[in-house]
Amino acid sequence: MEPPAREESIAFLDALPPERRAAYEGEPRLAEGLAALLGRARAAWPDLLVASDRFLRFLAERAPERGLAELEALCVEDLYLACGCLERSARAGELFAERFFPVIGRAVAQLEVPASWVEDIRQSVYDKLFLTDGERQAAIRHYQGAGELATWVHVVAVRHTVDLIRKRGREQTLRELPDAVADHEDPELRFLKQRYGAEFKAAFEEVMGRLSSKERNLLRYQVVSGLTLEQIAGLYRVNRSTVVRWLQSLREKLLEETRATLAARLQITGSELASLIRLIQSELHVSIKRLLG
Repeated sequence: MEPPAREESIAFLDALPPERRAAYEGEPRLAEGLAALLGRARAAWPDLLVASDRFLRFLAERAPERGLAELEALCVEDLYLACGCLERSARAGELFAERFFPVIGRAVAQLEVPASWVEDIRQSVYDKLFLTDGERQAAIRHYQGAGELATWVHVVAVRHTVDLIRKRGREQTLRELPDAVADHEDPELRFLKQRYGAEFKAAFEEVMGRLSSKERNLLRYQVVSGLTLEQIAGLYRVNRSTVVRWLQSLREKLLEETRATLAARLQITGSELASLIRLIQSELHVSIKRLLG
């Protein structure tokens, strides 16, 4: 394929974020490299035509910091289809539906939603990807091409489905992290909450802040979104017993680290510390929901 016209290379450079232009302006292979990327993209979708300058501008907006070598590593084939969809190409929409509707369907199926919801959710995910809603841009604009579009669509579909489950009020909340011994009529607990409530809140927030993204997501899926063990297992492609083990270990970690943090802050031991453990257990579930909800 012939290199893009000089005007098209200029279109790419003009669309680059200012802080990234230096990495591309002095690149002697830029025109050749852009031609190769455009060739790859069109070879992947031979019956989809997106104007060269439009695609190169779209590509420039996602250009990596370190120049052409990193640009060539992007999934330009997927970016080309995404660009076509945003350009309102009817053929791009058809190709996306053919290739990625099954991906959305599998993502929804992992969460075991009622069969009557599936088509509505699939359409809702499609709308989220490609329709502008007030100040919210179409989600596909956030695809950067660093990974395959199929993986990215799967993640978007799962997250959106989880949101819809919560909004529709599906009541399947698990109790692996229960309210435990919360008892508002218990005089001792009422006293502990009054005396140490602020300290507990600060200590628990500190412990939660040290959790990994995976740990926080596990808690969010369970406590906030109300997913079942089977649904969470589907998201991570593991069996149910693995999720039970993860959540039990996480519960023990939260209890122990909050206890240790409180003990260090308040300089207490013995029976008073044992009472504080009751406070931690009683407030664990609602505190997780408050922080992650």
